[in-house]
Amino acid sequence: MLDSSIYLLFSGIIIGLILMTIFYNLAIFYYLKNRTFLYYSIMQVFMLPIIIFHIKIIPWNFYYYALFSILSSVFSILFARSFLETKKYLYKIDLILQFYLLLLLLDFFSLILMDYSYALKYDLYSACGLLYLLMASLRIRQGFVPAWFFLIGWTAFIGSLLYVDIMKNVSTSSSISLFLLGPPIEALLLSVALAYSWKLLEKEKKEQQELLVHQSKLASMGEMIGNIAHQWKQPLTYLSYNFMNLREASKRNLLDDIYLTKKLDKADIQLKFMSQTIDNFRDFYLPNKKKERFSVQQASLETLEIMDDQFKQHNIEVSMDIKNDIEIKSYKNEYKQVLLNL
Repeated sequence: MLDSSIYLLFSGIIIGLILMTIFYNLAIFYYLKNRTFLYYSIMQVFMLPIIIFHIKIIPWNFYYYALFSILSSVFSILFARSFLETKKYLYKIDLILQFYLLLLLLDFFSLILMDYSYALKYDLYSACGLLYLLMASLRIRQGFVPAWFFLIGWTAFIGSLLYVDIMKNVSTSSSISLFLLGPPIEALLLSVALAYSWKLLEKEKKEQQELLVHQSKLASMGEMIGNIAHQWKQPLTYLSYNFMNLREASKRNLLDDIYLTKKLDKADIQLKFMSQTIDNFRDFYLPNKKKERFSVQQASLETLEIMDDQFKQHNIEVSMDIKNDIEIKSYKNEYKQVLLNL
């Protein structure tokens, strides 16, 4: 037999641990607004009276025991479906869980109206527990690591309940002492599983954000290349025309030094314009977190030059009425990007 003081100490530890997991997961739910944590917390709230009944802190009451069993099972199913994502990854088993929820609803009305629980009579709770173990095993095979904690936690809890059923007519004290281990192990491991899944969710969100940033950069790069192509179209056409003139002049023996120099100077102007275009776009998209003094007028003109070809394509005329130019100390590229977005 267990000493009464040790028995009460163990009972207090169990209740304290479960209360800690309840408040811990409620706090995470408040922060994340993830229903999985809420389902688990409510499940533990309804599990607590069942544990108190088992360790005989309060007298046994069939009606309340059956009621709390139904409610805790309902929220344990909601928790398992949400945590293991059965609707997405275990669709057929998810249908079984939905059917089981319907049976629990009918059992709830049976208990209210007839004071009778078919779930307790036919031990449907053990069948549901074994289904949880199957679900966790399948999710582990699919690579969902937190399911390991789910599997071990529910194995400990179901094992302690089965041992109580087996040993209740043999050694009450030993069966109760083993039962003391199941609920806190289950509560702690499932809390770890929830925390681990939260970590995986945060990692996935971070990866998605990085992917969006990368896609945005690619889109900006594509836009930049498109703008460069538009800016280069006219100079390239002019250079091609210039080379045709030089070729024709050479064929007709009309190519003298003066004519050649004139054409080369014009070609050089176009090449400098193309080079300046590259520099403008490079400076525009270059991240620069260092403040610098710059002219608002000059920065605005540079931004308009970048969009000049697109304005022409859409027959848009832009005029600037600047009375007094000012210089400010800030982030030049960010200022130009704001103007471009406007």
